[in-house]
Amino acid sequence: MFAPLAWPPRTPLAAALSRLPQVLGGAARWLPFAVQRPWILLILQQVLREHIQRGDLDFLSGRHLQVWISDAGIRLTFGIQQGRLTLSQTREADTIIRGKLSDFILLASRHEDPDTLFFQRRLVIEGNTDLGLEMKNVLDTLDSETLPARLQAALTWLAQQYQQSADAIKAV
Repeated sequence: MFAPLAWPPRTPLAAALSRLPQVLGGAARWLPFAVQRPWILLILQQVLREHIQRGDLDFLSGRHLQVWISDAGIRLTFGIQQGRLTLSQTREADTIIRGKLSDFILLASRHEDPDTLFFQRRLVIEGNTDLGLEMKNVLDTLDSETLPARLQAALTWLAQQYQQSADAIKAV
């Protein structure tokens, strides 16, 4: 007769944030990868431009690293081929970095450092751990200022909302 009470009480924003991975995953499944790929590559090439030019990502030549956003069901596999970043949806990976969308957002916005996320096992490296650790070291040096301004603002806002939601749950 009565709906069970959720504890801690959820605000509409917290409820929306909890559904974001499913919404993003649904959109990713609905939108063909051929449409997604150029946009994802454009952003990543901008963010990683200096690292690619300096050869910091040469360790990925002939190898593949997959980012698996587990709660959204999204898997993207990256590599370097002839000095260019590659992106695939289906390729097998030497290394997988797996975690929840919120943790990748906290990482990308620099609200959490990679060491914290990996040591707390919120991000997990599977497969070739040396390759994963090399990528973690590159992530340590990334500057969120290289992101497009609107993307940077959106990631910062989302990270703040996720942190506030987590803090509210801890306070209960």
